[in-house]
Amino acid sequence: MGKKTSYPKGEYRRLLRSWLVRHKRVVAVMALLFIATVVAEFALLTVFPSPEYARYVIVALLGAMFVGFCWAIHTLFLAHEGHAIHQLRGAWGEDNTATELKAAQRQGLVWGRVDALELERGDIDHLVVTRRGGVVVVDSKWCSALDDDVRLAFAASATRAANAGRGLVNTVTQRSHGRHSAPRKALTVTPVVVVWGAAQSSVRDDEVVDGVAIVRGSGFRTWLARLEAETISQKTATELVARIEEFDENRRAVVRERERERQSVTPVRT
Repeated sequence: MGKKTSYPKGEYRRLLRSWLVRHKRVVAVMALLFIATVVAEFALLTVFPSPEYARYVIVALLGAMFVGFCWAIHTLFLAHEGHAIHQLRGAWGEDNTATELKAAQRQGLVWGRVDALELERGDIDHLVVTRRGGVVVVDSKWCSALDDDVRLAFAASATRAANAGRGLVNTVTQRSHGRHSAPRKALTVTPVVVVWGAAQSSVRDDEVVDGVAIVRGSGFRTWLARLEAETISQKTATELVARIEEFDENRRAVVRERERERQSVTPVRT
């Protein structure tokens, strides 16, 4: 199964492509200026003799100029597309949580996980199969301020994700009842919101809002270590993760096929 792109990353890239198309003239002018500068520097190297080390200096300057060019394009994009920064922060949050989950797996707290699950009724950032805490549905958030309204919104989002995760787990386990190695009982599904960014300092210890735990990103592994819901064997966890990945890949294949069919249909002009 290939590497999947999370919803924030996918949306961010879509916004960037759309912005580049809409502002292609500006991008083209900046690119021409960059190319002209590169040509001028190489011309100077050809016409005027210079010490050998100067060539390395020029190459380093060209590298710095290219980085500056990309940075300028990216800055313009973020300045024009206000929604893009929210998607970028969402991607940062999911990446940070994924890093913590990898460390948790090395510590033996987690058997496995499936990231970036996109379902018909919403998406799941991370569905985690733990050793002693059942199944955990993680909703990653990056924010700068955390007040009561934001807490309630985060809890509602995590509850929806947990409900979707619970339905998914039940679906794949029910399909596997015919096999001896399949999980046969309903697994506990626990929602959690992992907060990243400046708002981490506003998260209270052992904070729970509407039945949803809200934890600091820096304390996520500690929370996982304390979680006691139910013990899952490695064999059960491996099969559950494999079945969820298979379900997700089949769903994505159906979506891709529908998209190809939609694009192949030529609109009839009247």
